[in-house]
Formats: sequence, C-alpha cells, structure tokens
Amino acid sequence: MQRIAPDVYVETVWPGVNVGAVITSEGIILVDAPLVPDEARRWQKDLSAVSDQPIIYVINTDFHPDRVVGNRWFNAPVIAHEGVWEKARTYGNGFRQQLVDSLADKYPQAAGEMVTWKVALPQLTFTARLTLYKGERVVELFHVGGATPASSLVYLPEARILFTGDTVVCGLHPLGAQANSKQWLEALNAIRKMRVERIVPGRGPLCDKQDTYPLSEYIRQLRARVRRLYLAGRSKAEAGTLVSEFMEYFPVPDDQWDTIRDRVKSTVDRIYEEMKASQAVK
Repeated sequence: MQRIAPDVYVETVWPGVNVGAVITSEGIILVDAPLVPDEARRWQKDLSAVSDQPIIYVINTDFHPDRVVGNRWFNAPVIAHEGVWEKARTYGNGFRQQLVDSLADKYPQAAGEMVTWKVALPQLTFTARLTLYKGERVVELFHVGGATPASSLVYLPEARILFTGDTVVCGLHPLGAQANSKQWLEALNAIRKMRVERIVPGRGPLCDKQDTYPLSEYIRQLRARVRRLYLAGRSKAEAGTLVSEFMEYFPVPDDQWDTIRDRVKSTVDRIYEEMKASQAVK
C-alpha cells in the first residue's frame, strides 16, 4: 500500500486493476475494488492499520468485471455511472461460472469462494457528474466515456489527484473492445487541462499528465490507420494486419503475448466498426 497524499492510499500490485482509498472524518471511500477475496481482505487489513473509520462507499470507474466483482467483498454502497448498473446487472450465473473457471488454476481458493458470488450493483448512480462532501473532503466524479460507455474519473481537487480507471493506462496496451476512440481522445485532452499533479491510472504505475500523450498518440495512430484501410475498401479482417505493428507500441511481457495480441485485435475491430458507423451517417 502506498500513501500518495495525506489520507490517500493506493495499491498497484494486484492483478487486474489499481485500487484507491480516500480517508475522511466520516469514513473511507474506495475507488474500485480488488477482484480476489484474499486481496480484498488484505486491502481492508492495510486500511485498518491507518484508520479506524468504516468503509462508507465503493466507487466503480467503469463496468469491467475486474473492477465491479470485488464490490461484493465490502459491506458498503456502490457509486457508479448509470451505465455500470446497466451492464453489471447482466452479470449472472453464466458470468459467475466463467469467472470461477478463469481463477481456478492460479487462485483455486478464490475460485471456491466465487461459486456463490453475486454481483453487488451500484446503489447510487449518476449521469454526468456527482460531488461527495465528506468531512473536509471533496470528491468529484465525472463521466467521460471513451474507454467504455460508462468510464468515469474520480478527482480530489485539493490534493490534485485523479483516479482515471481505464481512461488512462501508462506504458500498457489499453483495453479498447468497448471503446469510443474519439470520445477517449477528448477525455485525455480534458484531463491534460485539469489541475492534476498525480494520476492513478486504471492499471500500471502511477503517472502524471505528461504520460497521457503516448496513449493519445497510440489511439490517434490506430484511428488514422484503420480509417485509411476502411476507406480503401479493406475488410475488418484485413484491418487486423495492423495488430503486429501496434504490438510494438508498448512493452509486452513474453507470458502475456497472446493476451495482449487479442486485446489489440479487439481494439482494431472496435475502431473499424466506429469508422463504419461514422461513414453510414454521412
């Protein structure tokens, strides 16, 4: 656990997502949640060592399973964009079984606990923005879309800290299977105009506004290349030839090559569909 400002903590070592905690005089506000039950218990233990306040909210920055599955491990109301509620309510028995199967090899104990898992849906949703006033803390939530239709930012204006979820990842290939790449570029540009000194990205190391430029360039280049192929009459499968080229844009660990290749392919496919839709309305 890392302290990045007075009463603001983050954890970036667990698989899936980065998580944060904002301690106020009225309780602790979590930003996203660890997926694996043991890690959720560890997170609670670490936080109890620095505060005796209860956890009063869990904020989800989007609807990706590795962000919302862990809601269940905390006895606190969940806050998220309304799109998170819409998507998360579809996570039923089939989703749970897929989750159990995916954890079985590496996290057998977690897989066993997940057999009876049920999604903890947001109890408070917003459409554009929401501000929480808790004790001396102001916590601002903004919907930006882009990385997913429900992607949101969590901003601490006094500390100038921004939790971005998957809107920002640093030195990693982003998840783009559900993205609106044009909106995503707009969100990154908006972040660069904010009074922010520290960014807690959705995955990977902590960063700052300067680190958003490589991600913007990656998305911009992908858009341009896919658009060119689409306008030339190339198929989605033919656009997939871009995957090998863009695999080299960020480092890829050897044991994650296939996973990242699928991630880039899904991003290319998504942008191709964007280009197709944009041309259809002209």
